[in-house]
Amino acid sequence: MQVTNSQIRARARYLLDGNVFGSDWLKSVLIALLMAGICSTTGIILFFITNKFLLPFLLGLLGHISPIFLYGIPVLLSFIDILALNIFIGPLSVGMSAVHLDLVRGNGSIRVKKFFDEFKNFGDNFLIGFMYMLHTTLWTCVFIIPGIYVGYSYAMVFHVKKDNPDFRWQQCVDESERLMEGNRWRLFKLQMSFLGWSILGGFAFFGLGTLWVQPYQQVSLAIFYEQILSEKESNVVNFDTASASVSTPVSVDL
Repeated sequence: MQVTNSQIRARARYLLDGNVFGSDWLKSVLIALLMAGICSTTGIILFFITNKFLLPFLLGLLGHISPIFLYGIPVLLSFIDILALNIFIGPLSVGMSAVHLDLVRGNGSIRVKKFFDEFKNFGDNFLIGFMYMLHTTLWTCVFIIPGIYVGYSYAMVFHVKKDNPDFRWQQCVDESERLMEGNRWRLFKLQMSFLGWSILGGFAFFGLGTLWVQPYQQVSLAIFYEQILSEKESNVVNFDTASASVSTPVSVDL
């Protein structure tokens, strides 16, 4: 039986003690702040290196060959910066999924330390984050709608990676696509149900209020993942049971 968005949000609030200043809620806010800080710092460093050193060097080296390089190099470097900006997005996103899935599954309160545990498997987690960003960015560049579709198809890759640390990036993508089959619109509606919260958070404390919306969204997303995972497994079990009943020979005494 499918749970409604209001039921998902109600359970998320319950798990977070229904208090925006509660321990788990504040620890989740801290994790969101750390993630934003790491990505922002990485972006500032990359922007400085690109514009201070790399761009002048390449323009001086190649600019005299053809005028096209005067326009192509900055565009290319900007695209590379977008990808490089997310160098830590894989480990950070798997860590984000891990701490909130543990809360949903009753494995204790949110632990900030666990958020950084996924850096121990940096290579695999970096690759899945890189491929996620590469695919969604390229498809969005081709056309916006395919990019959105791919983004929703890949929405569960980090949760899948948390549950299956031995999976390669392609396996995580395949499993996410399997889970999201028929569930993309459900996730979209769940995300849209936080629109009011996000707008309110944007006006609070000069936009910092959006950080308080993150725990609510992340726990709800973990609940959603648990729900569709359970539904897919249930469908497989029912199908196998039905197949077994059909293929089992029936003896008839004459």
